[in-house]
Amino acid sequence: MPKTAGFSMLVFIIGGILCAYSFAAAETISPDLSCIEKIRQCKFGETREPFTAVEDLVRDSLKDKERKAFVASKLAELLVSDSSPECKLFVCRQLAVIGGVPEVPALSSLLKEPNTADMARYALERIPGKEVDIALLKEMETASGDVQLGIVHSLGNRKSAIAVSSLRRLAEKGDDNQKAAAVSALGTIGNSAAARALSALERRCSAEQREPIYRAQLRCADNLAAERKTRAALNLYRRIFRETSLAPTKAMAFCGMARLSSYPRNVKLILQALDSEDPYLITSGRRVVHELSGKKELSRLANELPKLHGQGRECLKSALLAKGISVTSE
Repeated sequence: MPKTAGFSMLVFIIGGILCAYSFAAAETISPDLSCIEKIRQCKFGETREPFTAVEDLVRDSLKDKERKAFVASKLAELLVSDSSPECKLFVCRQLAVIGGVPEVPALSSLLKEPNTADMARYALERIPGKEVDIALLKEMETASGDVQLGIVHSLGNRKSAIAVSSLRRLAEKGDDNQKAAAVSALGTIGNSAAARALSALERRCSAEQREPIYRAQLRCADNLAAERKTRAALNLYRRIFRETSLAPTKAMAFCGMARLSSYPRNVKLILQALDSEDPYLITSGRRVVHELSGKKELSRLANELPKLHGQGRECLKSALLAKGISVTSE
């Protein structure tokens, strides 16, 4: 066979292989999407077959990044069409699983209407990326009523760091519902910036208005403790413990202080709680004792037991016995 003929045959074979691969790749990226069109006007209560087919399509798309993005884009098209409300709700649920940044504009468009805002937030909360936070903040500025409060809630659930300043302004200037939602969201975000924003709000409020802020600050302190920012968390717990007038809030702040304090400060705090007349503090003191594992702390508490009285003494005694620590019967 002449060399030119052999070369032509080789090119033909390679071309066939590449063509077959291209068709296979296209099949992988572009699956059968006919089931998506079938749900456009579907309603709940009718046959679930179209919905089930799309659920299967979504599940299968998780195996391939490009396929998932392709399916998500086609589903998002239904959100800006004349599809039924049931279809849009179903699509939002699916986009909560496979949606990404490209689907944010379509989902954000649903935030403008009360009857679709909740379903859109459900999906947006689960999509990573600052683009979602930016979209939510933009809609929050123009939204009102329950739609705005829902967006505030979503920003908190996403722990959106870039939302802190906007939420602080809303807490300062909004009505009672807006203030409550913004304060709660700041507590859920729980970072250092949120803690500072809440402290600034606390200084501007009357005493009776501060309790929701203290509860939000508790969540900030818990988050800071989880991030091993011990000093900042302890300072926050101590201020809440000192300032709050609500026994449950004081008890939760005590737990935070006792857990983060080292020996012998933690033992001193526990004994003070157990020796108080506050049932919330006594119960919290017992809870912290149950969490202790250091022999030094437990031994010191056992030695101090005879100095306690009443409910606090009984709580400490039962807690020590539960941990296998022998105590005197005096």
